[in-house]
Amino acid sequence: MKKGVLDYEMKKGEIDYEMKKGVMDYEMKKDEIDYEMKKGEIDYEMKKGEIDYEMKKDVMDYEMKKGVMDYERKKEKNYKGGR
Repeated sequence: MKKGVLDYEMKKGEIDYEMKKGVMDYEMKKDEIDYEMKKGEIDYEMKKGEIDYEMKKDVMDYEMKKGVMDYERKKEKNYKGGR
């Protein structure tokens, strides 16, 4: 009988250990998944920032070109008008 009790206790201990190990593995995986999700969000924000920057840069380039073209047109008008 004592042997049966001891076997039961040992098995119970093993099961408890496996359960705890499973919980710990789950927690570790959960942390990894959370990390990957946060990393993904940060990567997304960075890419979004880069895209926004590129768009603003294009708008600024366009504005500069437009300004130069307007200046050139005014210069031509003034030059022709002066003759």
